[in-house]
Amino acid sequence: FTTCTDIEPPKIEHYPSQDNVSYDQTYSVLAVVTDQWGTVGSVELKYTGVDGANYSVEMAVTYADTYLAAIPAQMALGTLYYYIEAADAYGNTARSPTNYTNRSQLHSVDVVDDVKPEISHVQVMEAAVFWDIGIWAAVTDGIQLQNATLNYMSVGASVFVGLPMTANASGNTFEATIPAQTATGQVNRYFLESLPA
Repeated sequence: FTTCTDIEPPKIEHYPSQDNVSYDQTYSVLAVVTDQWGTVGSVELKYTGVDGANYSVEMAVTYADTYLAAIPAQMALGTLYYYIEAADAYGNTARSPTNYTNRSQLHSVDVVDDVKPEISHVQVMEAAVFWDIGIWAAVTDGIQLQNATLNYMSVGASVFVGLPMTANASGNTFEATIPAQTATGQVNRYFLESLPA
């Protein structure tokens, strides 16, 4: 009689779902893993976080031969690197990508700041003619603010002028000054904007 030995590793099919993820969001990794003898023993997600530490997460079967795991929100900016490792009941192991020891060949995801800053401001309803108008706002962001800008339109003007706002020592309160107006009327339409890092 003839005996057969399973020497073939599982087959892994994986296509990254996206190129980047916001720092406050989890990143899901989905893979289809099959074995010619139907004996997939384990599937693990191996990844390096933006903190540089290495982690291993067991991937769970969601349906049929599909496995899923999630990389937790990183709460910092940087790059995630990962690969998937699958083994069958006979110890045969496959990895995706196959050249998993070379970081440049690993699956990678940029962790970016997609969270809009929050602006808290009490609107200035009126101001005296010939006096500068001070504008203050508290601006917060989960990572780091790039800048805050005051955009204003003077009395009689038809276009907005942008002024960089100056941060205080804590970095959360910003101020800028609308130059004194030389005519009365409904000014100074203005709005504030800020950008994340």
